[in-house]
Amino acid sequence: MGRLIAAAWLAAAAPAFAQPAALDQIRARLDAHAVVRAEFVQTRTLSALERPLVARGQLLVSRADGVVWQVEKPFRTAYVMQQESVTEIAADGTRTRREARDAPAIARVGRILGALVSANAAALENQFHIEATVTGDLWQILLQPRQAQVAQRLKAVRVGGGTFVDAVHIDEANGDTTLLQFRNQRSAATLSEDERRLFAGG
Repeated sequence: MGRLIAAAWLAAAAPAFAQPAALDQIRARLDAHAVVRAEFVQTRTLSALERPLVARGQLLVSRADGVVWQVEKPFRTAYVMQQESVTEIAADGTRTRREARDAPAIARVGRILGALVSANAAALENQFHIEATVTGDLWQILLQPRQAQVAQRLKAVRVGGGTFVDAVHIDEANGDTTLLQFRNQRSAATLSEDERRLFAGG
C-alpha cells in the first residue's frame, strides 16, 4: 500500500506565519471539507531500483467515516481504512476485512492520511513534531517522528497545499522517497450512496 507523501512549494509573495497560528490557518481551510475526493499519482524512488515505481488511483477521505485508497494502475486494489478496521478489496471485488490491530501499518497510514487531509493537529502531534508555515495562499507542514522506533524508518514528511492538500513527500531513513501528488480535488458535504456502501461493506 502506498505511503503518504509530497513535494511542497511556497510562493514568496507574503511573509510566512509561524506555528501555531499557521497551523490554525491551515486547519481552518481544510476543515471546510467534510468529504474530499481526488486523483493521485504516487512515485516511489528506491535506492535498489533504477526506475521509480509509479501508481495512480483515487482517494476518498471522509472525516466521519475514514479513508478509501483505490489503486487503478499498475494493478487494481483498494483499501477502506476506518478507525477499527482495514478492508482490502481485490480486483475481482473480494473483500478481506481485518481489525486495525491486525494490520497496524496500513491502519496507521490511514489515520495519518486522514489527519493530513483534514489538518487534524491532535492526531498528528501524537506521532510527530510539527512545523507549519503559511505564505499567501500556500502552506507547508513539516512532520518529524517523535518516537525513536519510527525515526529508524521515517526521516520526515512534508505536506503542502492551498485550498486542499496538493502534495505529500516522505523521506525514509534509508534514503528512499515517496511523492504523492493530488489532482482534481473536490469537496462535498456528504458521501454518495456507492461510497456509503464502500464504508458499510456492501
